[in-house]
Amino acid sequence: NGTGTGGASSPLAFQPTNEGFGNVVVGSSLGPKTVNVKNSTTSSITITSLTTNGDFSVSVTGKNPCHAGTVLNAGLTCTLSLTFTPTLQGNENGSITIVDNATTGPATQVFDLTGIGVWPIVLSPVSLTFAGQAVGTTSAPQTVTLQNYSSSAVSISSITPSGEYSVASACGATVAAASGQTPGSCTFTVTFTPANTGAIKGAVTVTHNAAGNNSPQVVRLSGTGQ
Repeated sequence: NGTGTGGASSPLAFQPTNEGFGNVVVGSSLGPKTVNVKNSTTSSITITSLTTNGDFSVSVTGKNPCHAGTVLNAGLTCTLSLTFTPTLQGNENGSITIVDNATTGPATQVFDLTGIGVWPIVLSPVSLTFAGQAVGTTSAPQTVTLQNYSSSAVSISSITPSGEYSVASACGATVAAASGQTPGSCTFTVTFTPANTGAIKGAVTVTHNAAGNNSPQVVRLSGTGQ
């Protein structure tokens, strides 16, 4: 037997309940994406503050925008217009924090945001290992995928291997632009033909004209001649 008190539900309801931006090229912006904020109580609520963190922002645009000072009568909705502008490569988590004067439920509501900053050109994988290859013979090919996340086609100047490595490329002179969250892509394969025994390092150098991507990019190679 026991007694307890249930917590009050949030006075503000978000729709959708979180927002993911997916892959966005570093230095560019995706948005606005719209989130509706509804007063789910039977009383009027005033938003006293609205803040974001990370590389996410809210603009006061559109119909019934949410902002500090917005008054929502019972059952009414305001709108958040969200934009993601990544400054770094990798996964990023952020949030919007809304503080209100509701007399029931928590006074602070947090809306979760996610996004991924990517370079315009991504090579995957960025390193290859060829183990135990007999001297004078050629290894099985290993594949590298080149993805273009930018909104315009990218010119590939060269895909050049070093040393005892060779490349066969299915990439033409250009790689198509991304379509939404789907990057343009092509592949090339790398083989290893050791001339000597022991550890042999090398690289494939990819030169292109994508903005802000520190061309050329390199796939590191290592192999062992036997």
